[in-house]
Amino acid sequence: MNFCSKCGGQNAQGIANCAFCGTSLPGGGVNPNAPPAGQQPFNQPNPAGGGFNNNPPPNSPNRQSNGLGITGFVLGIIGIVAMCCGIAPLLGIPAIICSALQMKKNRTTLAIVGLILGIIAVTIGTIAAIFFWPVFIEGFREGWNYALDAAVRV
Repeated sequence: MNFCSKCGGQNAQGIANCAFCGTSLPGGGVNPNAPPAGQQPFNQPNPAGGGFNNNPPPNSPNRQSNGLGITGFVLGIIGIVAMCCGIAPLLGIPAIICSALQMKKNRTTLAIVGLILGIIAVTIGTIAAIFFWPVFIEGFREGWNYALDAAVRV
């Protein structure tokens, strides 16, 4: 057995690089299974202690991020809730974009639900804005005129 001078990992005889940290070992052959330098091998004993290294390396294809899916989902929920305020399309459009970008990388449940919620928020929010915007403007004008009349009377 060879012990790595850098990480202390125990390696089999005839291996050129440490299986744990990738450091060159003295007098070894070629190890095709050695990970790139600086990376822990997947599912191998962790030399720092604490059992096995079951987390894939940060840039490995096995590790998928879901940040855009979560963002699309949250924006979709807020867009649905904000339909009464008239800003649903402003939140639904980014929800659709974020969810679609996440689905391009990998299709997750949050991305699908975020896409659906974003579409609903944009559709119903736009329809509501078309029908209720004139009512809102008329109410605003009446309130403004009432306030001006009250100010003139004082």
